[in-house]
Amino acid sequence: MRKMLGEKIMEKETERWRKRRKYLLAYYTFRKYFPTPLLSFLRRYRTRKKWREEYPDVKVKENLWPDGTSSAFVLTHDVESLSGVKMIDKIVKLEKDLGFRSSFNFVPERYPVPQGLIDDLKSEGFEVGVHGLKHDGLLFLSRIVFERRMEKIRKYKEKWGAVGFRSPSTIRNPEWIKEIPFLYDSSFPDWDPLEPIPGGCMSIYPFMLGNVVELPITLMQDHHLFIYLGRKDNEPWKRKFEWIRERGGMSLLIVHPDYMNEERLGLYRDFLEYVKEYKDVWHALPRKIAEWMIGKESTLKI
Repeated sequence: MRKMLGEKIMEKETERWRKRRKYLLAYYTFRKYFPTPLLSFLRRYRTRKKWREEYPDVKVKENLWPDGTSSAFVLTHDVESLSGVKMIDKIVKLEKDLGFRSSFNFVPERYPVPQGLIDDLKSEGFEVGVHGLKHDGLLFLSRIVFERRMEKIRKYKEKWGAVGFRSPSTIRNPEWIKEIPFLYDSSFPDWDPLEPIPGGCMSIYPFMLGNVVELPITLMQDHHLFIYLGRKDNEPWKRKFEWIRERGGMSLLIVHPDYMNEERLGLYRDFLEYVKEYKDVWHALPRKIAEWMIGKESTLKI
């Protein structure tokens, strides 16, 4: 039997993981011995050399979203340090003022995560997810580490009432993702040559990995845009959003509170105001997207 397109893509993703695994294991093991400014310089150099504004070749799916909406729009935040925790209030206020809600993904054993913060976010209509365990790059590079840490991650999932997961640095293995104890995962870009494992799932639509709904990251991450490319605008977000909307896909954005300042918050606000003008777009939490797609499982093929 011929393999489906989605199976071939996941095989390519698994092969990318195999090829990068030893390199990444060495990098994350010895990274602490190199000056942070040097690593940042090398990352900026690599990003500016490799970046091209390219979109994946996708097969358009129609009538995917509820109530006649044309496409979906999802906001997520990966909180990577205490400085990110301190910025959450500003982001929450900005989004509430514009009528949006988002998901905040926390790293449970990298910094303190007060239960009161989790409860406050959920009471305001926001969502909470788990962003690995330590954010040290090792979760998906060793089977032993993966199994041991996933048991701890499960406990934080239950403590926080979380249903979503994202792997730190989007380091991922499609076969292992199928085993995570979550409703959805959001660790695969549609296409991103800049991440530690370059490539992606080539989809702007949710799809199934085993019993897990995969919500692809389809808009350029904020740190690529603002820090490594040094951009002072949000045009790549707007262009990609328009392209996805025209194809009935899902625009999913990561904004890291850790990298936000007043200028970048202003660009983020401008983008949300831009998106809000499109009345045919479904603004939803990732949990709602996953629950909706479970009911349309027959359409969840890449």
